[in-house]
Amino acid sequence: GQLCPVAAIKITRHNLLRPTAIVHEAGHGVAHVIGWNDELAQALDAGLQRQGASAQLAQIWAGWASEIAADAFSFAHTGFASIAALHDVLDGDPASVFRYLHGDPHPISFVRVLLGVQMCRQFYGDGPWDTLARAWTGAQRLESAPRETREIAQDSLALLPAVVRITLQEPMRAFQGRALCALVPPERVSPVALDELSSRLGQA
Repeated sequence: GQLCPVAAIKITRHNLLRPTAIVHEAGHGVAHVIGWNDELAQALDAGLQRQGASAQLAQIWAGWASEIAADAFSFAHTGFASIAALHDVLDGDPASVFRYLHGDPHPISFVRVLLGVQMCRQFYGDGPWDTLARAWTGAQRLESAPRETREIAQDSLALLPAVVRITLQEPMRAFQGRALCALVPPERVSPVALDELSSRLGQA
């Protein structure tokens, strides 16, 4: 009959062996407590308009801030693993991959996976995420999306580098004037860093 003070996080069964979703869900809690969601929404709205996005498109991205924050939090802690796992969760039929609902905090899945790929590209350069992106765009054809979704997704592709920069590299009041990547450097979980760690630890 008592409330447990520890938050419980549920993950899908197929993520048990690659549980980056736990970090994503924890990121939601962090972003809410420190006020990052609202600050990121404002930063995306203003920053993307400076990049040439329409006010409407910038507001759409601002509305996705809470999920973008959790995705970035998970990426900073777990690197490409979080993007691969996200891809597996979001992959499905075109109706789900290209679903767009007004007011839904989840980005269009087609764009969301490519945003994760862009995070990897900006911090790690070339890598297996490029293969994932080619497979994703090959299997999920943008021209088959409903018109509204297709226009939003198409116009968003050029904005992905700016979204990554704003989310991971822009100083935020929520982080006491520092950027997320300064507090949790994604380079610490790059493929190169993980290979070095594996070589050093051996069977430990």
